[in-house]
Amino acid sequence: MKQLKLYLFWIISAVLFLAALIVFFSIEPSDDQGKTAEEVKQKLDTDFEKLKELEGRAKRGNPLGVFDPEKADDIKKLTNDYLLTERWAPELEPKVQSYDKEYGEIKKDLAERSAVLLSPIFDSNDLLAWYTAYEGKTKEVLLSLINAKALVMPDDLGATPAGGKAEEPSLETNERIRSVAGFYTRQSTMPEATLHARLTKRFRIVEKLAEVLINTRAKPLPNPVIAPAKATLPDALGAQLAGVEWKNVEPVLKGDLANYATATEVTITLRGTSSALIAAEAAIEKLASPVMVVTGGSIANKGAYKPGDRKMVPYDPLISRLTIVVFDFSKIAQLPPLSGAPADAKPEVKK
Repeated sequence: MKQLKLYLFWIISAVLFLAALIVFFSIEPSDDQGKTAEEVKQKLDTDFEKLKELEGRAKRGNPLGVFDPEKADDIKKLTNDYLLTERWAPELEPKVQSYDKEYGEIKKDLAERSAVLLSPIFDSNDLLAWYTAYEGKTKEVLLSLINAKALVMPDDLGATPAGGKAEEPSLETNERIRSVAGFYTRQSTMPEATLHARLTKRFRIVEKLAEVLINTRAKPLPNPVIAPAKATLPDALGAQLAGVEWKNVEPVLKGDLANYATATEVTITLRGTSSALIAAEAAIEKLASPVMVVTGGSIANKGAYKPGDRKMVPYDPLISRLTIVVFDFSKIAQLPPLSGAPADAKPEVKK
C-alpha cells in the first residue's frame, strides 16, 4: 500500500494526460463562429487568392484605350482586368445613369407600341356580353373592308335562289365571311373567358391590317401582253384580303428577345395587282404600333386558267401570301434597369 501511494501521483498524471490526448484527437477545435480549423484555413486561402487577384488588377493601373459598352468582350476585360476604384465613379456614374434612362425610354416606347394588342374589347368576363361586343366590333371591321372593296367574298354568297330573293349575309354570324378575316364565330356555346385574351389580340391585329389595306392604294399599269390597246385603269387600286390563318402555337423566341416579348404568327392571303400587293406589304412592314415583321412572302398568279380568262383584261390578278410575326412587348416594362440596380444607386468601388 505504501508503494502504491508512492506512485499514485504519477498514475493519476498519466491517466489525465491520456484523457487529454483522447480529447485532443477526438474533438476538433473551432472558432467563435463555430468553424473548424480546416474551414477557417480554406476561407483564409480563398481570401488570400482574392487579395492577390486584386493586387494584380491594382498594378495594371487605369485602363487605356476605348471600351465599347455594347461589346461583351470589352466589358469583360474592363471589369476582370482592372480594379474599380473611386476614381472611376465620376466617369461611370453618368454613363450608367444615361444608359438606364435610354433603356427606360426604349422599354416605355415598346410597351406603348404593344398596348393596342391588349386594348380590351369589353370590360367584363360575362360570356354573352363579351361575345356580343366582339361580334359588333368584328362586324365593323368587316363592313369597312367590304365598303372599301378590300375583302374577297366567298364566291357563292349572295346568289339568288330559284324563284326567290337573295338574302344579305350576316356579318355577325356567317362563318365563311368571318373566317376570311380570321375572326372567331361561335357555334353552340360562347368562347370561354380563357380565350378572350387571345381573341382580343387577334382582333387587334386584323383591325390594324384592315386599316392598312383600306388606306393603301397603288397606281396600276395595263399589262401590254394581255390588255386591250386602249385599256384604262383606275388611278389607284388596293389589295384585297382573301384569307387569314393563325398559327396556334406561339413562335419560340430566342436569346434576349425571349425576355422582352411574346409573338403571334399569322399568314394572310391578298389578291390584286402586283403594284397593290407590293404596296400593301411595304405598308405592313412600316407598321410601328404594334411591331410587325414580314418573315416570308410570295406572289404568284392564280394558277390554272381557262381559255379566254386572260384575253382583253387590263391586268393579271395575282395572289400574295405573307407570313407576319407580331411582337408584344408588354412585359418589357417589368424588367429592371440595365445596371441591375435602381437608377439612383451608385456603383460599388474599392478604396
